[in-house]
Amino acid sequence: MKNNRKVCIATILAVISSVAVFTNAKATGENNKDIVQFSNEIVAITPHSGETISIVHNGIEGMMSLNKLTVTDVGKYYYFRPEMQIWNDLSLTYYDTQEKVWDFYNKCDDFAPINNTLKWNYEQETDSYTVAVALDKEFKKVVFTDTVTTNWVNLGNTLYSGTDYYWQVIANDGEEKTYSKIFEFNTKVGTRTVDIDGVSNTRDVGGYQTPKGKTAQGLLYRTARLDDITEDGLKEIQKLGIKTDLDLRSVGEGAINPMGVENYVNATPAPIYTNGIATPEGKQAVKTIFQTLANRDNYPIALHCTVGRDRTGTAIALVNSILGVDEQTIVNEYMLSVFGAVSSFAKGSDALINNINNLMLYINTLEGETLAEKAETLLLDAGVTAEEIQSVRDIMLGDNYDNTVEYTTSYENTHLVTFKAYGHEQQILVVKGGDVVKAPYEIGEDFVWMANGKAYDFSTPVTENITIVATKKEIVTITVVIMGEETVIKATVGEMIDFTQFTKEGYTYKVMNAKGDIITSLTAEKNCVVTIIYSKN
Repeated sequence: MKNNRKVCIATILAVISSVAVFTNAKATGENNKDIVQFSNEIVAITPHSGETISIVHNGIEGMMSLNKLTVTDVGKYYYFRPEMQIWNDLSLTYYDTQEKVWDFYNKCDDFAPINNTLKWNYEQETDSYTVAVALDKEFKKVVFTDTVTTNWVNLGNTLYSGTDYYWQVIANDGEEKTYSKIFEFNTKVGTRTVDIDGVSNTRDVGGYQTPKGKTAQGLLYRTARLDDITEDGLKEIQKLGIKTDLDLRSVGEGAINPMGVENYVNATPAPIYTNGIATPEGKQAVKTIFQTLANRDNYPIALHCTVGRDRTGTAIALVNSILGVDEQTIVNEYMLSVFGAVSSFAKGSDALINNINNLMLYINTLEGETLAEKAETLLLDAGVTAEEIQSVRDIMLGDNYDNTVEYTTSYENTHLVTFKAYGHEQQILVVKGGDVVKAPYEIGEDFVWMANGKAYDFSTPVTENITIVATKKEIVTITVVIMGEETVIKATVGEMIDFTQFTKEGYTYKVMNAKGDIITSLTAEKNCVVTIIYSKN
């Protein structure tokens, strides 16, 4: 799918992930400043003169270095995410139409899945466009749809990380609809940032690998204070489906339930690292947090303090620990809050690194073989029950939050025709039942389009979903015996042979295969012999 890719990045506020590599960047200059790596290093690119902020960890020991950036510079850009447009010249294919589409190329896997723009150019006048993004190519699980008069849409917070998607544009001209082919893309595994207007340092806690699979996305969000949320921000809260405000601040530290959601829970005074967790007050806060997380009816949940860094970071580190997320990822995820507004620089990088290191070191002193077992020991000591801990695991290691939406565009009496050929991007076309389809590109004389084991007849009406594959031609011979004389026919495997070339004026003929069965036609599959018997009329 990456053939002939052309990438144009409009703005990069940052690229983040803790487990993958941004392969489009090249290592150049001193200290490889242009490279973006995500394994034991997190590098974020800001729009400030292309400089970088690096947070480097080696195990749980670490250091942080800042390159030519002031606190003010970084504080402006507290939503770390890319905004990009990727273009490729493809055809808007519906039967034999030749209109061109410029599509936002269907590969977002090198970027964090937020605020990506789908863009196209349809070279005919039309009333509007309907765009849909789905989890399946039948568009039964649509996660985004909009009808617009522009040639672009912004997907906002729709996409989950590490997920396969399908999308399509439909040109609406009165009652007539012209369907594009169905495009595919996938998002990179890693941190899913979230944009809520008026709120800083917001990201999804899910999407990380554990021994039992990835943690679920769309269920638990970590964020900073919600007091300054705007009307647009509240609309995003509704789209995300957030039902519970789990507030880790002290009473009187900020507004109560500014989102106006169903449930408001205050866990105060929340623990701050090892100097708070073991105290009676800290244990009570841990108990309140995990009792709230153990109730499936509370999800999706927004968990926050004021900056979304210290108290929130501690709580999320404990969550990820009991889920089985590896220690390095937990440390990296915690340190991402360095990019939040009024965040790490106000406190000092050394203090931040020491805090998360001390927390992980403390957990590792507890009873248990694995980090998850050690964290469970901590929670049990705080009064969280084993049943509550298991409930959190069941929820967060279960299914993603269902973010599908209603999609009313009718696919009645249409079928999906999928074309596959080596060296070409897979294409999925939507074809009206009873219409014929044309091959979207040439495959050369040495190949043939095959479907269901036979050469595909492009004059045949489409009546069902079908996959047509470009297959290298395989030649077989059919030996035709007529009154003891042999005629050899060469045919491509899958080709239909009807024997009409052996008609003889004044005679009727029958074709008999090697088994003695009378046949009227033959699909070429292997070398074989048939006999033709003539009868005078």
